[in-house]
Amino acid sequence: MALAIVSIRGTAAATPAHGGTLTWIVTPEPASIVPLTTTAGGNAELGPKVVEGLLTYDKDLNPKPLLATAWSVSKDGLQYRFTLRHGVRWHDGQPFTSADVAFSILTLKEVHPRGRSTGRTASGSG
Repeated sequence: MALAIVSIRGTAAATPAHGGTLTWIVTPEPASIVPLTTTAGGNAELGPKVVEGLLTYDKDLNPKPLLATAWSVSKDGLQYRFTLRHGVRWHDGQPFTSADVAFSILTLKEVHPRGRSTGRTASGSG
């Protein structure tokens, strides 16, 4: 049996550099990189590195801005209003709009394993 001893003493913490290449082994291999279509492990691990949601959450699960810069909830809890971040573009240069958000929510509701229960309205209809 071989034992490797690695010393980090004397090394300065480097400032992270932007750009470059990340090599990352994800197992099992994800079926998709779009996490809104599945609950599979690899997808949940990789998807958030490729796509962003309206909000992110801190370690205490408090919502923080991401693609939405502000949000409000109606008194009855049935309506959510989001202010979208300006200047966001898709990989093809097209602007990010409320239509994209609606498409994502409707797709989630239709194809995600938990989408139908998550997307229920107050009346119980989907």
